[in-house]
Amino acid sequence: MAASTAAQNPRKQPQQRRSRATVDKILAAAAQVLAEEGDGATTDRIAARAGVSIGSLYQYFPNKGALMLELARRHMAAAGEVLDHVLRLGRPRSVWLPEAVAAVAALHEDGDLHRVLYDHAASTPALAEAFEQTNEALRSRVEELLRAETDLADPGTTAQVLVALVESLTHRLVGTTDADTLAREVTRAANAYLNAACASPRPVGASP
Repeated sequence: MAASTAAQNPRKQPQQRRSRATVDKILAAAAQVLAEEGDGATTDRIAARAGVSIGSLYQYFPNKGALMLELARRHMAAAGEVLDHVLRLGRPRSVWLPEAVAAVAALHEDGDLHRVLYDHAASTPALAEAFEQTNEALRSRVEELLRAETDLADPGTTAQVLVALVESLTHRLVGTTDADTLAREVTRAANAYLNAACASPRPVGASP
C-alpha cells in the first residue's frame, strides 16, 4: 500500500508562485475533465484543458491517479476546516447538525466529480485512505459532541452510524434536488435517527 500511495503522490511540490499557479490550473482542469468524462478522462485531455504541455503536467503528477488523489486531499482539507469550526463543543445539536450536513453536502457539490473520486476509491487504496481519514475525523468529533450532550450508551457507534447515514444519503441524492432541500431532508433523517437513539433504554448493566 505504501508503494501504491507513493506512486500516486505528486512528483514535486511547487515552490514558486508561478509553479503553484500552474498546479492549480492543472487541478482545476482535472476536476472539469473528470466530471465530464469520468473514466474516459486522460492526462492529455487534462493538460490540453489546462493549457499546459503534457510534460509540464507530468513534472508534478506522474499519472491520473495522482491528480485524483490530490483533488481528493484538497476537497477533504477544505471540508475538514469547515467541520472543525462547525463541530465545536458547547453548541446545541439544533445548530451543529444542520451545519455539519450542509458542510458534507458542499463537499459533494460537484456531484459528477465526487462520484468519480468515490468510485475509484474502491480500487485505489490511497484514495480510499483520504476519504476514510476525513470520515474518521468527523466521527470522532461527532462522538465527542454526543458524549457531552447525551446519555447514549454507546456514543461511538451512534456517531459512526450517523456519519455513514449522512454521507451515504448525500452521496446518493446529490444532483437529484436543490442543495437546500437536500440538506434539510438529510438533517431530518439524521435528527430522527438521533432522537430514536437517545430515546432507546440503556441496556441493563451498561455504564452510565
